[in-house]
Amino acid sequence: MNRSSAGTVAGLLLAAGSGQRFGGDKLLTLTREGMPMGVQAAHRLCRALAPGPVYAAVRADDHALAAMLKEVGCQVVTMEGGGMGDSLARLVTVARSKTPAVVAWLVALADMPWVREETLVAVAAAAAAHSIPVAPCLDGRRGHPVGFPAGMSDALCALTGDTGARGLIERLGLHRLEVDDDGILRDVDTPADLDR
Repeated sequence: MNRSSAGTVAGLLLAAGSGQRFGGDKLLTLTREGMPMGVQAAHRLCRALAPGPVYAAVRADDHALAAMLKEVGCQVVTMEGGGMGDSLARLVTVARSKTPAVVAWLVALADMPWVREETLVAVAAAAAAHSIPVAPCLDGRRGHPVGFPAGMSDALCALTGDTGARGLIERLGLHRLEVDDDGILRDVDTPADLDR
């Protein structure tokens, strides 16, 4: 769905967390599908947005994950530290220099490997069509990923800290896109979450 005469939706995968609550190396843990969690999330995002780009923020010392994400098609951006806001700002800054015709950003989390490709496509399309952020909802519960129109690029580049884009969403509002996909709510924080 990705390319049109208007431009491209670029994927931004947040994969630079430490996984402390999980006990470390969370994104390399295998899912029931037999794929490392972070790789599965990246693979679905790359397939949904193909042939458009996916940029992944990865810790500078996480060489194994970086190599795997490159194999599935991500352009890896290394992070020396910082929180989710810092990762988002760096990804958008790098992506803008390499992909100038972006019409929207689709921000996905690497610890949410079960979001369906059709959901990713739908949120990407909605983000390109709206002037405020877009997020999928299931039975009224908001999930991930979140899409941001390109007009918000400067605001995304200015983010810092651990809260990501929450403040932007609170200030600007949110277009809620109802989907039939419980993967939008299934993030993995602890080993027990893999068995849910």
